[in-house]
Amino acid sequence: MFQPLENVRPFLKMAFQGFAGDGKTFTATQVAIGLHKSIQSTKPIAILDTEAASKALVPLFKKAGIKAVVSENRSLAALNEAIKWCEQGNADILLIDSISHVWEEFVEAYKNSKKYNKTFLEFADWGVIKPRWKREFSTPFIKAKVHIIFTGRAGYTYDFTETQDGASGRVKKEIQKSGYKMKAEGETAFEPDLLVMMEKHEDLLNESKKIWRVATILKDRTNSIDGESFKNPTFETFKPAIDLLLDGVCKSLKNDGLEDVFQHENDNLENRRERDICINEIKGCFELCKLGTGKEEKGYIAAMLKSFFGVTSIESVEKMPLDKVKFGLSDIRAVADRYELYLKECDVKGIPFEIKQIALYVKEQLGDLPM
Repeated sequence: MFQPLENVRPFLKMAFQGFAGDGKTFTATQVAIGLHKSIQSTKPIAILDTEAASKALVPLFKKAGIKAVVSENRSLAALNEAIKWCEQGNADILLIDSISHVWEEFVEAYKNSKKYNKTFLEFADWGVIKPRWKREFSTPFIKAKVHIIFTGRAGYTYDFTETQDGASGRVKKEIQKSGYKMKAEGETAFEPDLLVMMEKHEDLLNESKKIWRVATILKDRTNSIDGESFKNPTFETFKPAIDLLLDGVCKSLKNDGLEDVFQHENDNLENRRERDICINEIKGCFELCKLGTGKEEKGYIAAMLKSFFGVTSIESVEKMPLDKVKFGLSDIRAVADRYELYLKECDVKGIPFEIKQIALYVKEQLGDLPM
């Protein structure tokens, strides 16, 4: 179960946050260029540009003599594809500018999807959005075998403060700024190994009129530069921490496959009977769709189970909580109803049906949210 402690993921995961003009993109690009030279990469640096502003970086890459490739896209699906593209050997370094737009696009995709169709978000919606963001961004980001640097826009955090009016003696509550946070899912800023806050400083009242940027290390897992501040930072500024993070050999740890199993108190005999009924209805939907035991048909069954339950076998569905089984069953029923109408239409017209039509109905049922 236990193995010797060593760095088996020697990849830089770094983030910069700040307000407009604070130097996030410029400094992140400097780090990407410095890292490229440090690891002696011969591949281009990949940029996922959500702001359509990467043209301003052309002089930096020309001066460094490094090729860069760019994709202008804001979707989480595109980000995941970018990570996969890099891991396939096309690039060693991925720069995401900025993650804030990817998060905003992801939330909008949820609101506008056919399945949810929300004009505004309720508390319960975050129970869907946040776990999926962690599954679709946080986990791939952490496990990616590629160096990833991303920027994020900063926003203020607010707290209530109480003040007493001198004349009336009444206590008044006022909202005041209490700090900063990255404009993204609440825990996104905690995922990288290095988190940097960029701030712009200026002295425009004196004759010299100076403007400079300061980088403050909000988080450093190596603890080598944690909490320190640096004026007009470069790659060398962060190199002590980066060298420690890259000091290792990439390899997989053995996984004993131990999983947590939750025993629900209400999972009594009555619930098990109701689950059995739901499982039989799921199987009935497959029969309604004329999905038998052929190789192609079994593939469609597995794909539908994967889409609506996250597993590929009916035996795995049988072990799920009743509420999750019911939720997935409602989606499968909707697909089966539509496919049944399609089969009847084909029969009336005397034309052969195409089994791949099921995939279209599954996609429509899931909506537009990236899966």
